[in-house]
Amino acid sequence: MLLDELVRKFRNNRVRIIYDNEYPVVSLLFHHVFPSFKENNTYVIVYTDTMCRRLRKMYITAKDRNPSIDEFLNKTKIIKVGTREIAAFGELYAFIPSEGYYDELRRLESLFKKMCDNDVIVTFGLCLIPAIYGREAIGALLKVLDSVPQDVTMVSLFPSGICSEELSSIINIFYDVVMNVRCGEEFFGFGEDTYMVGIEHSVVGDLPPGYMRVRIAENGKLQEI
Repeated sequence: MLLDELVRKFRNNRVRIIYDNEYPVVSLLFHHVFPSFKENNTYVIVYTDTMCRRLRKMYITAKDRNPSIDEFLNKTKIIKVGTREIAAFGELYAFIPSEGYYDELRRLESLFKKMCDNDVIVTFGLCLIPAIYGREAIGALLKVLDSVPQDVTMVSLFPSGICSEELSSIINIFYDVVMNVRCGEEFFGFGEDTYMVGIEHSVVGDLPPGYMRVRIAENGKLQEI
């Protein structure tokens, strides 16, 4: 299965992406996930100013490889949780001031309830909540996910090891599919590493577990080897 075909099958599913290296995630997110859903209303949840800055760096890297991504990213709606009313790219759709995770999640919940089944949500930085607050935050996080309409497509990014193994196993249950992106064993040179991308866990029939080996092409896309 080609990577673009695999990503299109994310539609109407909740997907957790776990990665040990952000370099290929830039390509996966900006050159595969966003383009695959460019006809949908896409909301990006960015948690904290630090993660917003990081996402901005990722966006600049992706745009340097392929400037045409602005054609659809300019329409992306950003929901920012933090201290500054700025967005990494796209349109600042909503701003939630930092005031403790419980109140932040409650306000996110009210926004999620207004979304439609054909919308797309990408979360960047929400992984910090269970990482910082531990098990006590899991119930609040689940309540927010329960407020999302059933057929909304959701993609959540999680760095590998950010949570304990126990918490990570609990969070996996919240998602239909768990994708893993990790460094491959073969090394060609700087910027020419190989990566393994695939499905680790799934309850979706046409997204069975399995991996493919990829490298980053000149146009920024992940190319199967």
